[in-house]
Amino acid sequence: SIYFDDAIRLYKEVKNPNGLADAYFGMATNYIFKGDYANAFNYHYKSLVIYEQLKDSNNIYRVKTDIATDFYYQKDFQKAIATALSCNTYYQMHKDLFMVADNESDLATFYFSTQDYQKSIDFATSSLVIRKRLGSKHDIAESLNNLSLSYMALKQWNNAAVALTEALDLMQQANDTRQIPIIKQNLANCIWRTGNTKEAEKMLNEVIDEAKQNGQKDAIANAYKKLYNIYREEKKYDIALQYYQKYKSWSDSIYSYEKIKIINEL
Repeated sequence: SIYFDDAIRLYKEVKNPNGLADAYFGMATNYIFKGDYANAFNYHYKSLVIYEQLKDSNNIYRVKTDIATDFYYQKDFQKAIATALSCNTYYQMHKDLFMVADNESDLATFYFSTQDYQKSIDFATSSLVIRKRLGSKHDIAESLNNLSLSYMALKQWNNAAVALTEALDLMQQANDTRQIPIIKQNLANCIWRTGNTKEAEKMLNEVIDEAKQNGQKDAIANAYKKLYNIYREEKKYDIALQYYQKYKSWSDSIYSYEKIKIINEL
């Protein structure tokens, strides 16, 4: 932020509006990395005002796309949707397929947060079609995951499982050890909901084994928690208790590690 403070001061002194707008945008990005979306919005807005004065359409909509995300993280979902829809019109008009797909993926997330699951499915599907043309495995998997979330919310477990199975295959091809356990846990939930407890348990234990190899404590704890919840809901309390104890052990381990890490950083 010191760098951007200096850049903002310099561009103000030399009266360089393009540089100043870029510096404001950079400062906004810095606040996004910090999770401070209120300040991110303030600096995005400052950059937007200048880009509008300059009539720089590309940068206007680049900033507006990020402003939609600022609104989303501040839980102002309607403003996020309205802003993203205006951006989508612009990207479609300019035939910018990458940004259309990216923006529609955001819209799927925004509509999901308002519990408008059908609109979320519509935008996730549209985004998916474009991303399959463009070919990025991670982007395709993201759209498939968006689809699965709405299907799960609607209790359409088979549809969700189909989307997650395709996303899992892509992430395994990409060897994405961060996304694989997340997708597998959601897929295990769908498998369980369709009545196959043993298959779901098998998949969650696969998650645990793989996460142990990769040092992913969060994934291990979450998988044990899911197994605990499955057997608790099935009223198999002896098995549920075993998994709860394992979940609690890993959860406490994560808490202790984070506490020590914070103390060491002081």
